[in-house]
Amino acid sequence: MNNTHAKSGNRSAFSQMCVLIVRQLYILKSNIKKLLMITLLPVITAVIVGAVSGDKMYAYMEDTKSTLFTIVCVSVWIGLFNSIQEICQERGILKREYMANLNLFSYIMSKFAVQAILCFLQSIVFFLISCIFIDFPDKGLVTGSGKLDIFISLFLIMLASDAMGLLISSLVKSGDIANIIAPVVLILQLVMSGVLFKLEGFSEYISYATVSKWGMESLGSVSKLNSMDSNIMEGKTDMEIQSLKSLIKVEKDHCFDATNEHMVKTWLILMTFSVVLMLLAALVLTRISKDSR
Repeated sequence: MNNTHAKSGNRSAFSQMCVLIVRQLYILKSNIKKLLMITLLPVITAVIVGAVSGDKMYAYMEDTKSTLFTIVCVSVWIGLFNSIQEICQERGILKREYMANLNLFSYIMSKFAVQAILCFLQSIVFFLISCIFIDFPDKGLVTGSGKLDIFISLFLIMLASDAMGLLISSLVKSGDIANIIAPVVLILQLVMSGVLFKLEGFSEYISYATVSKWGMESLGSVSKLNSMDSNIMEGKTDMEIQSLKSLIKVEKDHCFDATNEHMVKTWLILMTFSVVLMLLAALVLTRISKDSR
C-alpha cells in the first residue's frame, strides 16, 4: 500500500487520482462487511418508508410532505454514513504520503469519485424499491419524467450529504469523534429542512446552508405539493369540499413552485454543495502536516 503512494510524487495529479480510485475500489471489494452495509441500508430504509407511506401519498398535502421529508432524511443519512469515517481512518497513512508529495486534491477527488459511484448505485436501489410502494408522478418538470426527476434529486441529495461527510471526516482525527458529530449534523439537517418548524429570521438564513432544505424543495416541487388539498378534506363529499375550500385558504409555499426553473435551481445548488464541500475538505487537509498524531 505504501509503495503505491511512495511513487505518487513522480506522477501527475490525474495519474495519482486514477491510481487512488483503483486502489479504493480494490479495498472496497475486499471489505465484504462494508459492502453488505452499503447494499442493505437503502434496501431496508426504502422498505420502511414505503411501508408507512400508505395510500395517502400524493392524495393529501400533509401526508405527501411527511413522506417526502422522510425520504430526504434517509437520503441525507445514507450519504453521511457512507463517508464520515472515510478519511479520518486513513489519517496516519495520509500524513506520511502527503509529506511524500501526494496531491491532496487528487486524493479528495478519488474519494469523491468512488463515493459518487456508491451514491449512484444506492440511489438506484432506494428508488426502485420505493417504486414498489409509492406511485411517483409520471410527469416531470425538467426531464419530462417525474420518476427520473425524483431519482436525480435523490442522487444529488445523497451526493451532497456524502461530500459533507468527507468534510467532517477531514476535520476530525478519529472515527469515534466522527460518530459523535454525525447525529448532531443529522439533527441540524432535519430541523433546518423547514418541515418540522417554520423558520424565520436567523434560522432561515442558516437553512440555506443545509442539504435538507434544497432536497426538500426539489422533491416537493416535482411532487407539486402546492396543488394538493389539505387532509382536512378527507372523507368529505364534493359539496363539503367546495364549501371548505371557500372558507379555508391553503397557504401555498413558494419554495415548492412546480416550475422547470425552480427545479433546476435546486439541482444546481445541491451540485454546488458537493463541489464546495469537496474543495473545503482538500483545503482542510493541507494542515495535516502539522498533525501531532
